[in-house]
Amino acid sequence: MTSTRPRRWPYLERLAAVGVKREEFNLVVCTHLHVDHVGWNTQLVGRWLPTFPRARYVFVRKEWEFWREEYKTERFTGDPYYEDSIVPIFDAGIVDLVESDLRLTDEVRLEPTPGHTPGHVCVHVSGVVVTPS
Repeated sequence: MTSTRPRRWPYLERLAAVGVKREEFNLVVCTHLHVDHVGWNTQLVGRWLPTFPRARYVFVRKEWEFWREEYKTERFTGDPYYEDSIVPIFDAGIVDLVESDLRLTDEVRLEPTPGHTPGHVCVHVSGVVVTPS
């Protein structure tokens, strides 16, 4: 089966164009675990590998616990995004399962916003809320 995630979007090229290398990232926060938010966690380089190899990937524990079981259901058997976008991050040992109200720094914190998914979070950055779609 082929993943339903988009195949090309030049975000890495755009970062490189302004002098940012993917190896410079040290943190990736996944606000929830839908394909359109985790499909960029990995890239196919012979096998699926983390896009940002030096980063820690933050998943909310409640979100992971829900989807870990949901991915086993029949409705997900035709879409391997779990295998190509999430499992390789765990296999690389770079996942941090956190509580939904985690304070990452003095300026950055998570806020639980369940509804879209059970463990969905928004990211607050210095008083500004960054909301995923």
